[in-house]
Parts: sequence; structure tokens; C-alpha cells
Amino acid sequence: MKSVDSKAVVHLTRAWSVKKPPEVSRVILTKDKLRSWGHLRDVQFSNSSTSKIDILIGSDVPEANWIREQMTSKWNESYAARTTFVWTLMGPMSHRKKSASDVHTLQVQDIHSDSKRLHNMEFIDWTSGKEQDMSIEDRKALTTLQHPIILKDGQYEIGLPWRTDPLFLPDNRCAMFQRLQTLRTRFQRDRGLLANYGRLYLY
Repeated sequence: MKSVDSKAVVHLTRAWSVKKPPEVSRVILTKDKLRSWGHLRDVQFSNSSTSKIDILIGSDVPEANWIREQMTSKWNESYAARTTFVWTLMGPMSHRKKSASDVHTLQVQDIHSDSKRLHNMEFIDWTSGKEQDMSIEDRKALTTLQHPIILKDGQYEIGLPWRTDPLFLPDNRCAMFQRLQTLRTRFQRDRGLLANYGRLYLY
């Protein structure tokens, strides 16, 4: 790849050609705009009458983006940088009171990969590897739940996966009496609460 004046040459290892380039445009510099930047008057920018971009050079070609020379000025002012091929204007184009940001993004989607990923999600074999992923407690719980439902004395019974086997239920008699004693003390202090509690019980 050569520059416009054919003085600079960069060899590309690979390049892609597309029917329609991305929707990216560039700013056309005018003489009036260049006059407002006194430090850039001597810079010879390339002349172009269109904002259309025909070629994009990425960072995978570092020698094309090397900064050979640059012209700077005060803080927060645009500056010019000469790369291997051409002078480029960088920085803010004007001093605007309102802050506005332009973000250009480029996203490439592969329809074949998306459809394949969707197919794998729809038809994945959920049973594969299930036995290997189960823990010992999971196996016990599954075995308990697989037992049939039993009708006993007019009520249906089904096994529950308790953590302990044989089943161990602690005696909570002391905790029950302590709760009743606490509730009794509250009723003695608050007769309104006692009345509301009685109405709730009757309901």
C-alpha cells in the first residue's frame, strides 16, 4: 500500500474487501477552520472533497500508524500528527459549551454461529452427566421422592427428603412454654393486644 505521493510504502500481510463499508465518515477540513488554528497553518493536509472512507487501516498494521511528527499547541486544542502516509487532525473540532460525545462502534455478527448456538440450546441433552453431577445427598433425596404416594387412613402420604436418617426431631416443649410465657407477659402489659388476639382467634 502506497501513500498518495507514492513516497511511503507499507506491506500488508492480509486485507479484507467488503461490498459495503461500515457507516463511518470523516470531517472535511475547510480553509476557514484551518485559519482558526494558528499553530497548524503550515501543515499540509491532504485535499479531499468527499467524507466517504474507502479504506480502514487498523492497529494490526502498526507501521502505518506510527507518529512521525506532530504539531501541538495549548491545552484542549486540536493538534496534527503525521503518520506514515498523511497528516491527521486530532482533538476537538470546536469549543462547545455543551458536552457531546460521538461513539462509533462496529459489531460483526455471524448468522451461522448464532443459529448453531441457538440450536444447541434448544436440543441439548439435559440428562447427560446428570448422575455424575449429583451429590450423595441429592441421590438420597431423589430416591425418597421416587417412592410411590400412599393413601393411608383417607390421607395421602409422600416421602420427604429429610437431612437425617433415621428422622430426628428435637423436643421443643421447653421452647413452646417459653413462648407462651412471653406471650402472657405481653398480654398483661397490653390489654388491647389481648383483645385483638382474642378476636383473631375467634375469626
